[in-house]
Amino acid sequence: GFSGFDPAVASGKPAMKGTIGGTLDIDATLSGVSQGVTPESVQATGKITLEPSTIGEVQIDRATIDADYYDSTGDIRTLEVVGRDVNVTASGTLALNETGASNLKVHADTPSLEQVGKLVDQPVTGIAKIDATVTGNKQALHVQGTLIGDGVKYEENGALVVSSDYTATVPGLDVSEATVSATTHATFVSVAGQNINELTAKTDYHRRR
Repeated sequence: GFSGFDPAVASGKPAMKGTIGGTLDIDATLSGVSQGVTPESVQATGKITLEPSTIGEVQIDRATIDADYYDSTGDIRTLEVVGRDVNVTASGTLALNETGASNLKVHADTPSLEQVGKLVDQPVTGIAKIDATVTGNKQALHVQGTLIGDGVKYEENGALVVSSDYTATVPGLDVSEATVSATTHATFVSVAGQNINELTAKTDYHRRR
């Protein structure tokens, strides 16, 4: 078990502070340590349970991760985070090698995007939920899902209601090479000082453009 653990102190990075406590039950093997630890050299199975904790300013009531990791593949039996600011569930397989097949289901929702945004230093507010299915492997991970938001605002831009169906592909686990396509519908939108009753957009993103 562990308690009063400060992730900022442990990482040496004071940008994010918090206090976490809970229990760890992990059996791990590291091979070829003298040549450096890589995703391929790690095998582990275990369960992590968090008690009431904080990460940044996000409060977590409880969290559980029950998973195996081997051959660069994560087999997630249970991943659950429950809190005032964020709720996350996930289960399935995430293949980070070149031969496996991912099938990971993820759901996340928050009644306070403001608190979550503080973790990544982004001025966003509102309510949101997101669902995603991850398939593929290291050669190309594919993500498909939906995003729904209410009262979403980023700086001076925002929308009363926004919904988006999206697909994304990340080749070679390189986010800078990611491709994202989305169809988005929003109502009562405010952009650059202009008010728009209804907006529908089809957007593509590739190589940070």
